[in-house]
Amino acid sequence: MKRLLALAFLCVFASPGFAQTNEISKQGIFINSEGIVRLRPEIAIIRAGVVTEGRTADEALSKNRPAINRAVEIVRKYGIASVDVTTSQLRINPKYTQPALNPGAPRAAPAIDGYEARTELEIIVRDLTKPGPLVDDLVKSGSNSISSLTFALTEPGKAKNEARRMAAQAAKERASLYAEALGLQLGELISITETEYSMADDNVMFDLPSRKAAPGTVTPLMVEPGEIAVKASVQTVWQIKK
Repeated sequence: MKRLLALAFLCVFASPGFAQTNEISKQGIFINSEGIVRLRPEIAIIRAGVVTEGRTADEALSKNRPAINRAVEIVRKYGIASVDVTTSQLRINPKYTQPALNPGAPRAAPAIDGYEARTELEIIVRDLTKPGPLVDDLVKSGSNSISSLTFALTEPGKAKNEARRMAAQAAKERASLYAEALGLQLGELISITETEYSMADDNVMFDLPSRKAAPGTVTPLMVEPGEIAVKASVQTVWQIKK
């Protein structure tokens, strides 16, 4: 179920004196209007990965490989299509240490003290009953980095255009209303400018240490999708007649 909301704000600018009756004048009605569409999310996007360390780059990657492979197997068990799973990140970086500074001696250059391998999967989940259990199972299988869980729409462009239509319609209705209330006749639209577009989604952040339960207890991860708000704002300028 989607909820729609349209808002409008008015500014009337007038030069001294009115033009003759029925003649388009330089007076203008400036309307700032807003359209908001609220929708239930249709998909969840999970970014889960594995971070490992080793004395060499090869050792760090060798430790990483089994855990990320287990993560892929877990994802497949949830029936998620391969097209919805992407390796979004694979990095191997050296770790540096700064040697102790000896009085009177020049500062030594940082030395490599091992390597870190980081692999991340981007997983699109289309069944919104699955994100919580999937994250639980990924962590249990060895994924020690869950960077985000984001809810989204499959076709955000449709919601965006609906919000734009609402903002434009609100501008027209309010311009007519104010012109009538002020004893004026609304003229033609002079200009329209999109001043803002935004889409606020729900982004769940994870603190893996807080996921640890007391021995012998099970605390399933509960994830609520909430709503996504898609907003468009426009400024319109309308001519007026006396």
